[in-house]
Amino acid sequence: MTKKLLAFSLVELIIVIALVAILSAIAIPSYKDHVTKIKFAEIFTIMGYHKMNLAASLFNAEPIDKTYHSPTSSIVKLTLNTIEPNTKYIIQAEIDTRKLNLKHLQDKPLLINLIGTYHADFLIWDCQIQNGYNVNITENCSQMELDFL
Repeated sequence: MTKKLLAFSLVELIIVIALVAILSAIAIPSYKDHVTKIKFAEIFTIMGYHKMNLAASLFNAEPIDKTYHSPTSSIVKLTLNTIEPNTKYIIQAEIDTRKLNLKHLQDKPLLINLIGTYHADFLIWDCQIQNGYNVNITENCSQMELDFL
């Protein structure tokens, strides 16, 4: 009578290891991209909140110029400034590129600017991304993160 061994052969183990390697080669970069997009969504949510605050401050005739520091977020510093009184305002976010896992920007500062121009009781917003020497400008603030990535 022959006893059957209950073990895996070397070929089966190599096949399983190869499958795990292929799946991880696909999943890890995809996961990193999604995390980066989520962090950009967080940045734009915070900036959107401050857009509303800036509009409320204008309506209530409160001072605009403020600086916020956020060590937990990807935003290192968020600044609200007046460019031209009663006409042009800026919300600038300085981004920590190490927290965003953007390898091509590790040594360059990343600034996201929302520039609001006051026209007849409402603000029109333009967006800029400055990374090192490049400046990308778009009129659609929500599309900006997708164009950048």
